[in-house]
Amino acid sequence: ECPPAEIYDAGNRLLNAISEKIIETDNGMIPVNGVIGSCFLPRHGETPRQAIHAAFKATRNARREAARRISVYSHSQEAQDAFQAKAKLTTTVIKAIEENRIQLAYQPVCKADGTIAFHEALLRMTDEAGITISAGSFVSVAEELGLIRIVDKHTLSLTLATLAKYPNAVLSVNVSQDTVLDPDWLSALATGLARIDGAAKRLIVEITESMAVTELEETKRFLENIKAIGCRVAIDDFGAGFTSFSNLKQLPVDIIKLDGSFAINLVGNEENQAFVKALL
Repeated sequence: ECPPAEIYDAGNRLLNAISEKIIETDNGMIPVNGVIGSCFLPRHGETPRQAIHAAFKATRNARREAARRISVYSHSQEAQDAFQAKAKLTTTVIKAIEENRIQLAYQPVCKADGTIAFHEALLRMTDEAGITISAGSFVSVAEELGLIRIVDKHTLSLTLATLAKYPNAVLSVNVSQDTVLDPDWLSALATGLARIDGAAKRLIVEITESMAVTELEETKRFLENIKAIGCRVAIDDFGAGFTSFSNLKQLPVDIIKLDGSFAINLVGNEENQAFVKALL
């Protein structure tokens, strides 16, 4: 029940306290700064999940605008309705995992001669009415609401089961940015692969280019760990974001999957031809 001005006053006091002291570490001095996302209760959230979602959204706004270190959630009925729909979908996803209604579909990735190099493991969810829903309809919501690690761990479990059942299967699996930062996922991967003869060399772990740009050092460490386990690594949607060749050079990547936009009219588009030739 406080007025908006109090949020900015309290926020600035907190940020000033954080940034006024340099922290000493064994690797040198570290200056600290921060951004604050805030919301009003109960107006912006009647449940803890709604409140945290609103505050996170405000934090993202503060990050985008360098001049603003504090952001208050902008509430509208449309935004509230959209959130309610996302929250409902979240419940649906969790229930689908519990009831084993999220499964894998396998998309072949072919060589130039038409033979299959490997299959990409893609998520499909079957709703309670028996209708199949592609991952694009729910993965982004799971990322936004902090459930993507649960989804990724379920995907890993299904992938490992497939590798165990089919000794000749070679699969690729996508991971989210949250999973790159999750040591439990890496541990589950290493443990699961150790139980299946020759499985590590039959698994490709994929990240997106945008992920590599956002967390280059963390991504590099993650991929190095994947390689140490014995898997190959791939970068997906390359060219869609801002990864430079120098950044790409730092990543221990085995496979580059070019963004589809470069394949459109490749024969007639000299700019796309130049990009693909340079990459090759």
